[in-house]
Amino acid sequence: MTLLRSSVIAAIAPIERFFHGIGYKVRYGWSNYVDLRGTKQENHTLKDEVARLRLEQAQLAEDALQGHRLQTLLNFPAQLRQHHRRGAGHRGQRNGSVACAVYRQGS
Repeated sequence: MTLLRSSVIAAIAPIERFFHGIGYKVRYGWSNYVDLRGTKQENHTLKDEVARLRLEQAQLAEDALQGHRLQTLLNFPAQLRQHHRRGAGHRGQRNGSVACAVYRQGS
């Protein structure tokens, strides 16, 4: 290689690398922009789904709590019978039992 050719290559190479880098960044950046176009809509859709799932979770938690309360109410007569079978609540006994009253709704 001649000295002149080496000098020209040494002078031109940085400029070529500069423009090549700009071209690469423009292509890469445009590609990323195209990939991100639908992201805003997808983000909105996912936020709506998260809100819907949180509401559903709260409703399920409330249903579970109500089911637990109903189960407790349905088991109350059996617990009361068992309590009386053990003899709790007889006169003269002080065993720390709690007196309970059963209320019936009018029909």
